[in-house]
This record gives sequence, C-alpha cells and structure tokens, in this order.
Amino acid sequence: MADNSVPDNSTTDNPNTQEQGADINRSASLIALVIALVCVVGLVAFALTRTSGTSDPLADGSDAQASQAAPEQQEPVLMSSDEIAAIAGSGSLSGVKLPHLFEPAAGEAGAGANGVDVGQAIVGKPTVVNVWAWNCAPCRQELPLIEQWVKDNPDVRVITVHAAREAQRGRNFLAEIGVDLETYSDTVDVVGPALNLPRVVPISVIFYPDGKVAKMHPGEFTSAEEITQTVRGALS
Repeated sequence: MADNSVPDNSTTDNPNTQEQGADINRSASLIALVIALVCVVGLVAFALTRTSGTSDPLADGSDAQASQAAPEQQEPVLMSSDEIAAIAGSGSLSGVKLPHLFEPAAGEAGAGANGVDVGQAIVGKPTVVNVWAWNCAPCRQELPLIEQWVKDNPDVRVITVHAAREAQRGRNFLAEIGVDLETYSDTVDVVGPALNLPRVVPISVIFYPDGKVAKMHPGEFTSAEEITQTVRGALS
C-alpha cells in the first residue's frame, strides 16, 4: 500500500527553523552580554565613589555612621544671597564670612561673635586654605597629615573649610578621626565660587601674606614632604 503521509516540515531538518533558532540564540547571548556590561559598570562606579573624593562636596550623602549622627543644629548664615553672588568669580576671599565649625579660639584673627571674615584673617601671614567634606574618603587620610604639618610649620597658617550642608556631620567626622584644626563651615557654597575652584574635594589653596592666591592644589596631599614642597614652592 502506498504511503500517503505528509512530510513533517516542523522538524529540525528544516533550514528555516534552524535559522530561527540561531537568531534566538544570538539574541539571548547579546542580552546576556549587555546585562553583564551594565553590572560591571555599576560595580566600577560604586568602587570609585567609595575610594575617591566627592565631585560635589555640597551634595547630600549617607553612610552607616552618619545615620547615627546627632541631630543637625541650625547653623548661622553670615552672608546674604546678594553678598554671595557679588563675590562669585572674584578669585579672592575678600568679603567671605564663615561661621566656625566649632567654638572659636580666644583672640583668633578676624573672628567675630559668630564667625570670621576669612579674607581679613588670611592677611599678614602665608596661609593654606584646605577645603574638605565629611563624605570625602581621601580627606580622612589627608587631614591628620595636615594637622601634623601645621605643628611642624608654625610660620604658615592653615585654615580648613568644611564645604557641605551638614555641619554636624563635619563635626562628627573630625571627632572620629581625632583632628583638631582651625575649621570653618561653608554650608552656603561661597568659598568655591569665590575662588573659581573645581567642584572636588579635597582641594588646597595657598595664599601670599597679602591675601592673593599663590597656587591651587586640587586633590589629596599624601605626605608631609608633598605639602612642604607645594607650599614652600608656591611661596618662594
């Protein structure tokens, strides 16, 4: 008897079916590759944020210790928005008034009841102004170096500025690392725009005794020798 059955075109012997299967496999492989690349980029970005300074010192941030920080107290604002706008881009600290992060020392140059006229305070002595933030990882290593350097170089004044909205977190940060430096609080973002600083911390600015900028040093100091070479070189 003749075989009248119809051939089954759905078998894997059909070239069209094989091509469709190959396309599906290629698509799946491409999707898996894209997912893997996204994961790698995400991990690299996370690692960089944990090991480098913040690119926006006034941006909000969080960590495990910050979540246990003391309640934020109201910080004094010594400058109006018009005053801040007027000195932006001046390249000078003239007219910049900042509150103390901690209580001021008795007889401190330029100090008022609630803060200091920074432009006035730096005149008369070569000065380094170091800008940092509580969520800056390199600042944790740099500030103790600066503190020791200050003790070894009393002829140069060093002022540090905590450039972040959360002043209490700055106080907690210094208490945690055991650093005691002359420090002011910039919660309104006046120092960076006044000096045309890049939005990165840490950054140090060296001033001549007349209050003019001698040198800007973006990034972290990693040794006392580097601080000495940079500061003395700029002032020579």
